[in-house]
Amino acid sequence: RDIAVAATAGFSKMHIPTDQLAKTLDILARAGDLGKFELKDMAQYFDMLTAKAADLGIKGQAGMAQLAAAAQVARIGTGDASQAATNLSNWLDKLNASITYKTFEKVGADLDALKEKARASGDFIGSMLQQIKDLTHGGNEAEISALFADVQAGGFVRLAVRELEKYTVLAGKAA
Repeated sequence: RDIAVAATAGFSKMHIPTDQLAKTLDILARAGDLGKFELKDMAQYFDMLTAKAADLGIKGQAGMAQLAAAAQVARIGTGDASQAATNLSNWLDKLNASITYKTFEKVGADLDALKEKARASGDFIGSMLQQIKDLTHGGNEAEISALFADVQAGGFVRLAVRELEKYTVLAGKAA
C-alpha cells in the first residue's frame, strides 16, 4: 500500500504515464532499499515533495529516481524522515524564492540560468548541487549558508554537496 501511495503522487505531479507503473514502483522500492528513507516515508512525504519538484521542472521516472536519491541523502544527516523531508522540501521551495534570486545575484550568479542548465542536464537535482558546489568554492559551508539562510534548506544543501557522490550513485542505482 505504501508504495502505491508514493507512486500515485508521482504519476499525477511528475507526469509519469500509467503504463510505466511497474518501472516507477521498482525505482521507489530500490531507493527505499538503498537507504533509511523507506517506502512508508515516501508514501507520507512524496505527495508534497513531488509537487515541489514538478514546480522546478523535475519530471518522469528519472525525476522520481532523483527525488528518491535526494531524500536518501537528506536522511543521512537527520534524526528521522520527517526532518529529511522538511530539509529537502525547503531547499526545493527556496530555488523559486525571490530571496534566493537576490542572494545568488550578490555572488554574480544567475539562478534562472543555473536552473535551466540543470534541467538540460537530465538530472536537475544533481546538477544544481554540483553548480552550488562550484559556486561555493568546493562546498564552503559559510558560502552555502549565505546562499541559503533558511536553516533547513541550508542544512540539506551543505549535506548534499558533501554527499554529492553518494547522491549520484543512489540516483543511478534507483533509476
